[in-house]
Amino acid sequence: MLTRINSTLLYLLSASLIVLVALTVADANADEQVLKPNQSKTAIFDGETLNGWQAVPADCASDWQVKNGMIVGTGTQQRLSYLTWNNQNLTDFDLSLSYRLHGKGNTGIEVRSQADPSGKRPLIGYHADLGHPGIGKHILGAWDFHFTNRKEHRCDRGTNLVINLGDEATRTKLVSPIEQEGILHDQWNQVRIVARKNHFKFFINGQLSSEFTDNYTNGQFSQGGIGLQVHDPGMKVEFKDIYLTEVSTPVPDKSPNVLLIAIDDLNDWVGCLGGHPQASSPNIDRLAKRGTLFTNAHCQAPICNPSRTSIMYGLRPSTSGVYMNAPKPWTVAGLKKNVTLSRHFAAHGYKTYTTGKIYHTSGLPDGDFDVVGPRPGQRLKIDQRLVTPKKEGANGLWDFGAQPYDEKLFQDHQTASWAIDQIQAHETSRRTSANPQTAKPFFMAIGFYRPHVPFYSPKRIFDQIPLDEIELPLVNPNDRDDLPAIASELMVAPAAPDHAWFVKSSNWRRAVQSYLSCIRFTDEQVGRLLDTVYQSPLADNTIVILYSDHGFFLGEKERWAKQSLWERATRVPFIIVQPGGKQGQVCSQPAELLSIYPTLIDLCGLSPRDELEGNSLIPLLNDPKATWHHPALTTHGKDNHSVRTDTHRYIRYRDGSEELYDLRSDPNEWTNIANQPEMETLKSKLKKQIPVKNADPAIGPQRQKKNRAKQKSGLQ
Repeated sequence: MLTRINSTLLYLLSASLIVLVALTVADANADEQVLKPNQSKTAIFDGETLNGWQAVPADCASDWQVKNGMIVGTGTQQRLSYLTWNNQNLTDFDLSLSYRLHGKGNTGIEVRSQADPSGKRPLIGYHADLGHPGIGKHILGAWDFHFTNRKEHRCDRGTNLVINLGDEATRTKLVSPIEQEGILHDQWNQVRIVARKNHFKFFINGQLSSEFTDNYTNGQFSQGGIGLQVHDPGMKVEFKDIYLTEVSTPVPDKSPNVLLIAIDDLNDWVGCLGGHPQASSPNIDRLAKRGTLFTNAHCQAPICNPSRTSIMYGLRPSTSGVYMNAPKPWTVAGLKKNVTLSRHFAAHGYKTYTTGKIYHTSGLPDGDFDVVGPRPGQRLKIDQRLVTPKKEGANGLWDFGAQPYDEKLFQDHQTASWAIDQIQAHETSRRTSANPQTAKPFFMAIGFYRPHVPFYSPKRIFDQIPLDEIELPLVNPNDRDDLPAIASELMVAPAAPDHAWFVKSSNWRRAVQSYLSCIRFTDEQVGRLLDTVYQSPLADNTIVILYSDHGFFLGEKERWAKQSLWERATRVPFIIVQPGGKQGQVCSQPAELLSIYPTLIDLCGLSPRDELEGNSLIPLLNDPKATWHHPALTTHGKDNHSVRTDTHRYIRYRDGSEELYDLRSDPNEWTNIANQPEMETLKSKLKKQIPVKNADPAIGPQRQKKNRAKQKSGLQ
């Protein structure tokens, strides 16, 4: 017999209107833009003449000739010789060409080139270095800075360089750049240069070689020409197939502020998602009306550490190897060179703030934020134990009910108050600065603790929901009969009491009451933040993103907590509001929290990062019904994945067992249809979305130390 109530009726009715679409794999790259009519690819070398080109200096014209459909540059005693295209006002563009260098020598392509006012060089600008294999990674495939009035930063092959507002450089290694053996000697190599605002990429033979971002506004070039170079006497280089695409890239009037609001363990029990009829979240709901609400959004892992790692590092658990609540990502050797979301904003001139819980256990990598506020943790010293701890029942963090102390002492009230003070102080500093237009924008990440256990809220909130009126989640006692054995193994939440304890001890209704109360109190803190932003000039220049790290079970499927690959554990509130953006949008396309990093890069005009695995949500912000071929993928442990589309959830475990649910007719995921023969075609499509490579579980320094000790003792 089904337990009252069915709170999913509205979801079922709306979901039944969605039709299944075929899924294909599509890669998103911020630099791979669809060309508009005024962005056509143009051949700027006709293969016969040098029309449109000119030599610099002019007396080097004899260094450049056309032979057999190629531009041939020959080095003479004049050390530097350039052949420049006649448009000297290029801004954003793609340049592609083929080059072949005979013997040894150094050549390259000058980008955003301008005449040198000092007369020391023929041209100044950003230089993409080319040469013969073996010349060295600091030349071949590198960026060089040809300036006479600023530092000449090195950006070797395999390097990502970011230059800050003070003309200081930060370098990180690229993921899978081209190696020397990938560049052909005395043969044709394909080159592509991508220029977008202050970000530049250099590709050779289809692989990224180096890239940089120049934030030094006092010295950067925003426009200029392009020029082919001959560097050394006696050298010979040939160019052909030269194409130029001018790209129109929208530039924000000024860099927007970013307010990132993370809520811990909040499932879809919010008003705008209709997950529970007694859920009250007026402030989250009003935020949704200001922007785009993603009603089919999902975390990348149904547990705190890997979910939060995927958001801040932009990597799937199957790539990072961070599958569980240990190790901390910043202790993993393979992630030490990765640039977190906050660091990327800092490198682009933002002042970064954080408070509360952004990473698991409220930990932080050293230097991840400029300003760090209180991070009080899940339990305070003044908290009173409310449920008598029992080994087979509630113990540890598992406690729930009303706490009697002053509301201002609750963690989330403290977190919101600190954030409000910092926002107001930052805005005051900006307004009173000598040049407010050039003041640093802020990136602020705020992590609220509730409704994570213990479910504590102020008595005022708790008393708003009478215990005898609480409606319990719908439960089917036969729900698990069609599950593979591994599902029961993986869904164990070691710290959570068994569902039978909640029922037998008459604590189920009380726990649901406490969870709903926590949501209401956290929502009030969200409202305080929103008032600070939207009742001030910040409203016109602040992006607000709200999300939960994963969902939460409160008796559904006769279980508690999150650790599983079903809808209640993966589905989360997710809202994006951008200044001047469309309001009141609802998007039912599958969305991932992994998309936060690349979406913010696009919204704020930052340089893209190739290692990021999420897809920018800009197309859906522009049109929620746009064609979208990206399902939401959730991972729980190595080789266990779920794929969520508009209509279905497919789960595949490491032993090959499967689950499949049609959410249109079965929103509670009670009927596993994976074994139905007619589902084979759909399963084969969804299976293609699962990562082929799954990293081994990452280990931190403590585990590494233990492993070394075992090796020394002969135990391994």
